[in-house]
Amino acid sequence: MNQTALRARWLRIGLGGLMALLGCGGQAAQQVVSGNNGTITASVQLNFSITVGKYVSLRVGNADTSVSDVNFSVDFNPTRTAGNSQAYSGSIAPSLVVNTATTNPTTTAGVLQVAAFTNMSGTLLTCSVSALSGATALSVGSTTAGVPGRSDITVTSGGTGTVQHPGGSVAGCNGSTSSALPMMSNLTGTFTYVPAFTPTTVNAGTFGNVLTYTATTL
Repeated sequence: MNQTALRARWLRIGLGGLMALLGCGGQAAQQVVSGNNGTITASVQLNFSITVGKYVSLRVGNADTSVSDVNFSVDFNPTRTAGNSQAYSGSIAPSLVVNTATTNPTTTAGVLQVAAFTNMSGTLLTCSVSALSGATALSVGSTTAGVPGRSDITVTSGGTGTVQHPGGSVAGCNGSTSSALPMMSNLTGTFTYVPAFTPTTVNAGTFGNVLTYTATTL
């Protein structure tokens, strides 16, 4: 074999080894393929993904970190002059009535704005009660022994696509009664708190609880 033929042979062997190294097995982040005839193809893969975290927002009352207040008071009707031992000259003796005042924020009596949003299915809204400083806790159920009851404070949900209150009264604030928050919907509306107890059935004093609303994703 002459030297020209020998060089050509070693060139073929070298190219074959190079192709074995470059081209040839499964897909990779880089692939080089060469050839003289027909169609040649280089193919690589890329792993592409988008991660979206769980999200839930909830508003009941103020659109900030302050806590809203809903206050009921039992007063005389007609309104009497403040102070003790006031004379009354009307033809009918004053009666007791329940007045509702939302003091924080100042809105329509007993009405709080609500809003919620979540990107998770199965999100639930619940409500629980805890002690309110300086107040006697509401009775569980109806008004009992002069103490207003949770079931005697009704709550209605208003608005289109609104957040639904857990149950129709504060009695639903038991930590287990829930309402669903549909995903990917900007829910808005109102909760309206209305006293349903008879004013002559409650004792003098201050009664109440802190209501904590919680939206929980699964």
